Amino acid sequence: MNLYEIKNLTKTFNRGKKNEIKAIDNVSFSIKKGETLGLVGETGSGKSTIGKTLIHLLKPSSGQILYAGEDINTFKRDQLKSFHKDVQMIFQDPLSSLDPRMKVKDIIAEGIDTFKLIPSKDQRDQKIAELLTMVGLDQRSADQYPFEFSGGQRQRVSIARTLAVEPKVIIADEPIASLDVSIQAQIVNLLADLQQKYQLTYLFIAHDLSMVKYISDRIAVMNQGQIVELAPAEKIYRHPIHPYTQNLLASVPVPDPDYERNRQQVSSNNQLKINPLPGKLVEIEPNHFVLQKKQD
Repeated sequence: MNLYEIKNLTKTFNRGKKNEIKAIDNVSFSIKKGETLGLVGETGSGKSTIGKTLIHLLKPSSGQILYAGEDINTFKRDQLKSFHKDVQMIFQDPLSSLDPRMKVKDIIAEGIDTFKLIPSKDQRDQKIAELLTMVGLDQRSADQYPFEFSGGQRQRVSIARTLAVEPKVIIADEPIASLDVSIQAQIVNLLADLQQKYQLTYLFIAHDLSMVKYISDRIAVMNQGQIVELAPAEKIYRHPIHPYTQNLLASVPVPDPDYERNRQQVSSNNQLKINPLPGKLVEIEPNHFVLQKKQD
Protein backbone atom coordinates (compact mmCIF):
# COMPACT_ATOMS: atom_id res chain seq x y z
CA MET A 1 0.00 0.00 0.00
CA ASN A 2 1.37 3.42 -0.98
CA LEU A 3 1.19 5.99 1.80
CA TYR A 4 2.61 8.77 -0.38
CA GLU A 5 2.07 9.28 -4.11
CA ILE A 6 4.14 12.03 -5.74
CA LYS A 7 3.03 12.91 -9.26
CA ASN A 8 4.92 15.19 -11.67
CA LEU A 9 6.29 17.29 -8.82
CA THR A 10 8.11 20.47 -9.84
CA LYS A 11 9.51 23.21 -7.60
CA THR A 12 10.95 26.34 -9.14
CA PHE A 13 12.56 29.21 -7.25
CA ASN A 14 12.62 32.78 -8.62
CA ARG A 15 10.05 31.74 -11.19
CA GLY A 16 9.70 34.16 -14.10
CA LYS A 17 13.20 35.61 -13.72
CA LYS A 18 16.27 34.91 -15.80
CA ASN A 19 17.99 33.23 -12.88
CA GLU A 20 15.17 30.82 -12.05
CA ILE A 21 16.23 27.51 -10.53
CA LYS A 22 14.22 24.33 -11.06
CA ALA A 23 15.09 22.47 -7.86
CA ILE A 24 12.68 19.61 -8.64
CA ASP A 25 11.91 18.77 -12.24
CA ASN A 26 8.77 16.70 -12.94
CA VAL A 27 9.47 14.00 -10.35
CA SER A 28 7.14 11.06 -9.68
CA PHE A 29 7.53 8.27 -7.12
CA SER A 30 5.74 6.61 -4.22
CA ILE A 31 6.52 5.63 -0.64
CA LYS A 32 4.98 2.43 0.66
CA LYS A 33 3.57 2.17 4.15
CA GLY A 34 6.19 0.80 6.54
CA GLU A 35 9.15 1.05 4.15
CA THR A 36 12.28 3.19 4.11
CA LEU A 37 12.87 4.98 0.85
CA GLY A 38 16.41 6.30 0.62
CA LEU A 39 16.80 9.50 -1.41
CA VAL A 40 20.42 10.15 -2.37
CA GLY A 41 22.36 12.61 -4.47
CA GLU A 42 24.94 15.34 -4.29
CA THR A 43 24.42 18.68 -2.58
CA GLY A 44 22.08 20.74 -4.74
CA SER A 45 20.42 17.76 -6.41
CA GLY A 46 17.00 18.69 -4.99
CA LYS A 47 16.57 15.94 -2.43
CA SER A 48 16.07 18.23 0.59
CA THR A 49 13.60 20.32 -1.40
CA ILE A 50 11.57 17.15 -1.99
CA GLY A 51 11.58 16.45 1.74
CA LYS A 52 10.33 19.96 2.53
CA THR A 53 7.55 19.78 -0.05
CA LEU A 54 6.41 16.41 1.25
CA ILE A 55 5.97 17.85 4.74
CA HIS A 56 4.36 21.04 3.37
CA LEU A 57 7.15 23.38 4.42
CA LEU A 58 7.38 24.34 0.73
CA LYS A 59 4.55 24.47 -1.77
CA PRO A 60 5.22 22.85 -5.16
CA SER A 61 5.14 24.93 -8.32
CA SER A 62 3.18 22.14 -10.00
CA GLY A 63 2.28 18.50 -9.51
CA GLN A 64 0.54 16.58 -6.74
CA ILE A 65 1.54 15.17 -3.37
CA LEU A 66 -1.00 12.61 -2.22
CA TYR A 67 -0.90 11.44 1.39
CA ALA A 68 -3.23 8.52 2.15
CA GLY A 69 -4.90 9.28 -1.17
CA GLU A 70 -5.52 13.01 -0.54
CA ASP A 71 -3.71 16.01 -2.05
CA ILE A 72 -1.99 17.81 0.84
CA ASN A 73 -2.13 21.12 -1.05
CA THR A 74 -5.92 21.09 -0.73
CA PHE A 75 -5.91 20.50 3.04
CA LYS A 76 -7.82 22.89 5.28
CA ARG A 77 -6.41 24.02 8.63
CA ASP A 78 -7.73 21.06 10.65
CA GLN A 79 -6.51 18.60 8.03
CA LEU A 80 -3.06 20.20 8.01
CA LYS A 81 -2.86 19.98 11.79
CA SER A 82 -3.62 16.27 11.67
CA PHE A 83 -1.17 15.83 8.78
CA HIS A 84 1.64 17.57 10.68
CA LYS A 85 1.08 15.22 13.60
CA ASP A 86 1.30 12.22 11.27
CA VAL A 87 4.37 13.44 9.34
CA GLN A 88 7.40 14.68 11.25
CA MET A 89 10.91 15.76 10.22
CA ILE A 90 14.40 15.22 11.61
CA PHE A 91 16.83 17.88 10.44
CA GLN A 92 20.49 17.64 9.52
CA ASP A 93 21.94 19.94 12.18
CA PRO A 94 20.42 19.23 15.61
CA LEU A 95 22.17 22.24 17.18
CA SER A 96 20.39 24.72 14.92
CA SER A 97 17.04 22.91 15.09
CA LEU A 98 16.94 22.79 18.90
CA ASP A 99 16.14 26.01 20.80
CA PRO A 100 19.25 26.69 22.95
CA ARG A 101 17.13 28.53 25.54
CA MET A 102 14.87 25.56 26.24
CA LYS A 103 15.52 22.57 28.46
CA VAL A 104 15.45 19.17 26.79
CA LYS A 105 12.17 18.23 28.49
CA ASP A 106 10.43 21.27 26.99
CA ILE A 107 11.95 20.67 23.56
CA ILE A 108 10.68 17.09 23.53
CA ALA A 109 7.27 18.20 24.80
CA GLU A 110 6.74 20.89 22.12
CA GLY A 111 4.55 18.63 19.99
CA ILE A 112 2.82 17.11 23.01
CA ASP A 113 1.78 20.60 24.14
CA THR A 114 0.88 21.83 20.64
CA PHE A 115 -1.46 18.90 19.98
CA LYS A 116 -2.64 18.71 23.61
CA LEU A 117 -1.84 14.99 23.77
CA ILE A 118 -1.25 14.67 27.52
CA PRO A 119 -3.48 16.39 30.09
CA SER A 120 -1.35 16.39 33.25
CA LYS A 121 2.20 17.50 34.11
CA ASP A 122 3.01 14.16 35.80
CA GLN A 123 1.98 12.19 32.70
CA ARG A 124 3.93 14.63 30.53
CA ASP A 125 7.09 14.13 32.61
CA GLN A 126 6.64 10.37 32.54
CA LYS A 127 6.29 10.41 28.75
CA ILE A 128 9.46 12.52 28.39
CA ALA A 129 11.37 10.08 30.61
CA GLU A 130 10.17 7.16 28.47
CA LEU A 131 11.21 8.91 25.27
CA LEU A 132 14.68 9.72 26.60
CA THR A 133 15.19 6.09 27.56
CA MET A 134 13.88 4.97 24.18
CA VAL A 135 16.54 6.97 22.31
CA GLY A 136 19.36 5.93 24.65
CA LEU A 137 19.65 9.00 26.89
CA ASP A 138 19.64 9.26 30.67
CA GLN A 139 16.37 10.49 32.13
CA ARG A 140 18.34 13.18 34.00
CA SER A 141 19.02 14.76 30.61
CA ALA A 142 15.54 16.28 30.78
CA ASP A 143 16.78 19.27 32.79
CA GLN A 144 19.81 20.00 30.60
CA TYR A 145 20.21 22.32 27.61
CA PRO A 146 21.23 21.35 24.03
CA PHE A 147 24.73 22.87 24.31
CA GLU A 148 25.55 20.40 27.09
CA PHE A 149 25.33 17.44 24.69
CA SER A 150 27.46 15.99 21.91
CA GLY A 151 26.22 16.06 18.31
CA GLY A 152 25.01 12.47 18.48
CA GLN A 153 23.19 13.09 21.76
CA ARG A 154 21.51 16.19 20.33
CA GLN A 155 20.29 14.16 17.38
CA ARG A 156 18.83 11.65 19.83
CA VAL A 157 16.95 14.54 21.48
CA SER A 158 15.64 15.51 18.02
CA ILE A 159 14.46 11.94 17.44
CA ALA A 160 12.73 11.88 20.84
CA ARG A 161 10.96 15.15 20.00
CA THR A 162 9.81 13.65 16.71
CA LEU A 163 8.50 10.48 18.36
CA ALA A 164 6.63 12.40 21.06
CA VAL A 165 3.59 12.97 18.82
CA GLU A 166 3.51 9.33 17.65
CA PRO A 167 3.92 10.04 13.92
CA LYS A 168 3.31 7.62 11.09
CA VAL A 169 5.98 9.05 8.77
CA ILE A 170 9.41 10.52 9.50
CA ILE A 171 11.27 12.52 6.88
CA ALA A 172 14.93 12.38 7.92
CA ASP A 173 16.80 15.16 6.09
CA GLU A 174 20.46 14.09 6.21
CA PRO A 175 20.19 13.25 9.93
CA ILE A 176 23.72 11.80 10.14
CA ALA A 177 25.64 14.17 7.85
CA SER A 178 27.12 16.27 10.67
CA LEU A 179 28.09 13.30 12.86
CA ASP A 180 31.25 11.20 13.22
CA VAL A 181 31.17 7.89 11.32
CA SER A 182 30.92 5.76 14.48
CA ILE A 183 28.01 7.87 15.72
CA GLN A 184 26.32 7.72 12.32
CA ALA A 185 26.02 3.95 12.62
CA GLN A 186 24.48 4.27 16.08
CA ILE A 187 21.84 6.72 14.86
CA VAL A 188 21.01 4.60 11.80
CA ASN A 189 20.63 1.51 14.02
CA LEU A 190 18.42 3.47 16.43
CA LEU A 191 16.17 4.63 13.59
CA ALA A 192 15.95 1.07 12.24
CA ASP A 193 14.97 -0.28 15.67
CA LEU A 194 12.35 2.42 16.17
CA GLN A 195 10.88 1.74 12.74
CA GLN A 196 10.44 -1.93 13.54
CA LYS A 197 8.94 -1.19 16.96
CA TYR A 198 6.44 1.45 15.80
CA GLN A 199 5.86 0.43 12.17
CA LEU A 200 7.12 3.79 10.93
CA THR A 201 7.54 4.90 7.33
CA TYR A 202 10.77 6.74 6.48
CA LEU A 203 12.04 8.99 3.74
CA PHE A 204 15.77 8.91 4.49
CA ILE A 205 17.61 11.71 2.68
CA ALA A 206 21.40 11.48 2.41
CA HIS A 207 24.40 11.94 0.16
CA ASP A 208 26.32 9.01 1.69
CA LEU A 209 25.36 5.86 -0.21
CA SER A 210 27.27 3.58 2.14
CA MET A 211 24.95 4.34 5.08
CA VAL A 212 21.73 4.52 3.09
CA LYS A 213 22.06 0.89 2.02
CA TYR A 214 21.71 -0.43 5.56
CA ILE A 215 18.41 1.27 6.33
CA SER A 216 16.67 1.53 2.95
CA ASP A 217 14.29 -0.92 1.29
CA ARG A 218 14.47 1.06 -1.96
CA ILE A 219 16.75 3.86 -3.12
CA ALA A 220 15.99 6.77 -5.44
CA VAL A 221 19.03 8.51 -6.94
CA MET A 222 18.69 12.21 -7.75
CA ASN A 223 20.71 14.35 -10.14
CA GLN A 224 19.95 18.01 -10.82
CA GLY A 225 16.31 17.89 -9.82
CA GLN A 226 15.41 14.54 -11.40
CA ILE A 227 15.25 10.96 -10.17
CA VAL A 228 17.55 9.09 -12.53
CA GLU A 229 17.25 5.63 -10.99
CA LEU A 230 14.90 3.93 -8.53
CA ALA A 231 15.23 0.34 -7.37
CA PRO A 232 15.53 -1.96 -4.34
CA ALA A 233 18.66 -1.09 -2.37
CA GLU A 234 20.50 -4.26 -3.28
CA LYS A 235 19.87 -3.73 -7.00
CA ILE A 236 21.19 -0.18 -6.86
CA TYR A 237 24.42 -1.42 -5.27
CA ARG A 238 24.87 -4.60 -7.29
CA HIS A 239 23.60 -3.50 -10.66
CA PRO A 240 23.50 0.29 -11.14
CA ILE A 241 22.34 1.14 -14.65
CA HIS A 242 22.26 4.92 -15.00
CA PRO A 243 25.74 6.45 -15.58
CA TYR A 244 25.22 8.95 -12.76
CA THR A 245 24.46 6.15 -10.27
CA GLN A 246 27.52 4.25 -11.47
CA ASN A 247 29.72 7.31 -11.00
CA LEU A 248 28.23 8.07 -7.60
CA LEU A 249 28.90 4.52 -6.41
CA ALA A 250 32.41 4.52 -7.88
CA SER A 251 33.27 7.55 -5.75
CA VAL A 252 32.26 5.84 -2.49
CA PRO A 253 34.39 3.09 -0.91
CA VAL A 254 32.22 0.19 0.24
CA PRO A 255 33.42 -2.14 3.06
CA ASP A 256 32.56 -5.29 1.12
CA PRO A 257 35.54 -7.09 -0.52
CA ASP A 258 33.37 -9.14 -2.88
CA TYR A 259 31.50 -6.07 -4.03
CA GLU A 260 34.71 -4.04 -4.50
CA ARG A 261 36.24 -6.88 -6.52
CA ASN A 262 33.26 -7.40 -8.82
CA ARG A 263 31.55 -4.06 -9.20
CA GLN A 264 31.77 -2.14 -12.45
CA GLN A 265 34.66 0.31 -12.38
CA VAL A 266 33.98 3.75 -13.81
CA SER A 267 36.78 5.89 -15.22
CA SER A 268 38.04 8.44 -12.72
CA ASN A 269 38.15 10.91 -15.63
CA ASN A 270 34.36 10.88 -15.83
CA GLN A 271 32.66 13.85 -14.26
CA LEU A 272 30.34 12.89 -11.42
CA LYS A 273 27.62 15.17 -12.68
CA ILE A 274 25.85 14.11 -15.84
CA ASN A 275 23.50 16.59 -17.44
CA PRO A 276 19.98 15.18 -17.15
CA LEU A 277 17.80 14.94 -20.24
CA PRO A 278 14.04 15.38 -20.50
CA GLY A 279 12.67 11.91 -20.01
CA LYS A 280 10.73 9.54 -17.81
CA LEU A 281 11.45 6.62 -15.53
CA VAL A 282 11.22 3.35 -17.43
CA GLU A 283 11.05 -0.09 -15.78
CA ILE A 284 14.16 -1.80 -17.17
CA GLU A 285 13.65 -4.92 -15.06
CA PRO A 286 11.16 -5.77 -12.29
CA ASN A 287 11.03 -2.87 -9.78
CA HIS A 288 14.12 -1.25 -11.34
CA PHE A 289 13.41 2.13 -12.98
CA VAL A 290 15.87 4.27 -14.93
CA LEU A 291 15.45 7.73 -16.45
CA GLN A 292 15.41 7.47 -20.23
CA LYS A 293 15.35 10.21 -22.86
CA LYS A 294 11.97 10.91 -24.39
CA GLN A 295 11.62 9.70 -27.94
CA ASP A 296 11.25 12.46 -30.53
